[in-house]
Amino acid sequence: MKYDLSIKKTLFFPLHAYSNKEIVYRDMHRYTYKRFYERLQRIASSLENIGAKGAKIAFIDWNTHQYLEGMFAIPMMGSILHCVNLRLAPEEIVYTMRYVEDDFVVIRDEFLPLAEKLAPHVPSVKGWIVTGDNVDTLKQI
Repeated sequence: MKYDLSIKKTLFFPLHAYSNKEIVYRDMHRYTYKRFYERLQRIASSLENIGAKGAKIAFIDWNTHQYLEGMFAIPMMGSILHCVNLRLAPEEIVYTMRYVEDDFVVIRDEFLPLAEKLAPHVPSVKGWIVTGDNVDTLKQI
C-alpha cells in the first residue's frame, strides 16, 4: 500500500481533524493548527517574493517555533531545506554551506555575529533573512 508521506500531507490530517487544537512551544508560544498553517503560507509567500522558490535555504536556529515553521514552509513551497548544525565550528559550517551551495540563509537574530563570520565565505548566498523573538516578521539583510 502506498502512502504519501510528504510534509504537506503530514500536516493535512491534523489541520482538518484538529484545526482548533493548540500547538504549544515551551508555554511561551501557542497557536492552533489552523493558525500554524496560515503562518506557513505567509512565510512561504514572503520567501517566494524574494525569489527563494526552488532555492536551497539554510536555516540557522535553535529548536524554536520559528524553526518548526521553517521545517514545514520551506519544503512545502518547493525549496530545499538545509538544517545547519549549530554545534559545528564556523569553518565547518562554511564548508557545509559551500558544499550545498545555499542560495538563502534564515538565521535567528542572536546568531548575527556568526552571520558576519560566515557571509564573506559563502558567495552563493544571495540573501540573509533574520528571524527570532525580537523580529516581527522575516527581515532580509
